[in-house]
Amino acid sequence: MVSHCWGEDVSETKESLLQHAVRHELPMTVPIWFCVFSNYQPEDGVGPKLEHQLALEPFASVIRNPSLKAANGGHGMVALHTTTDDLYSRLWCVHEVERAIVEEDVEIKASMSQKYIDLMVGRVEQFLGLGATLNDCFRAAGVQVQTAKARCSSKDLSVLQIRVFCDLLFVLELFCCCLL
Repeated sequence: MVSHCWGEDVSETKESLLQHAVRHELPMTVPIWFCVFSNYQPEDGVGPKLEHQLALEPFASVIRNPSLKAANGGHGMVALHTTTDDLYSRLWCVHEVERAIVEEDVEIKASMSQKYIDLMVGRVEQFLGLGATLNDCFRAAGVQVQTAKARCSSKDLSVLQIRVFCDLLFVLELFCCCLL
């Protein structure tokens, strides 16, 4: 499963996922669930409404699927990072990562484009060079997870998500900050 924020550059996304496959020695035949290809989302009145599809909990269903679990040979979730948008600024991504955290045996791995890696490393090194602490570097460079600032494009869905996630945001922020 790929968790992504919809603001990615297509070339960076492709590069990031290919690098992830190589780094983790995944055969190119490994199936992935990528919502951009799995949910009907144009909201054009022709296909199913997004709200009806979301009522089926497609993200949670995929995350609960035994084929995602490491014990069954699954490859878990890939959290996709590119330079064009912040994964954790989107409530759905926060929700997906939270679901994977609470689901037993679903590994979460970061997938980053080289451009993203270079940008983040450059920012942190710049601040370290000025004598800042590592935590100060992350904060100043913007390499920090702040799920409380996450947003959703639909006001109704956003209110629903906020109600569901409020109790979990603090715990998730602590978890994600520990990964940095």
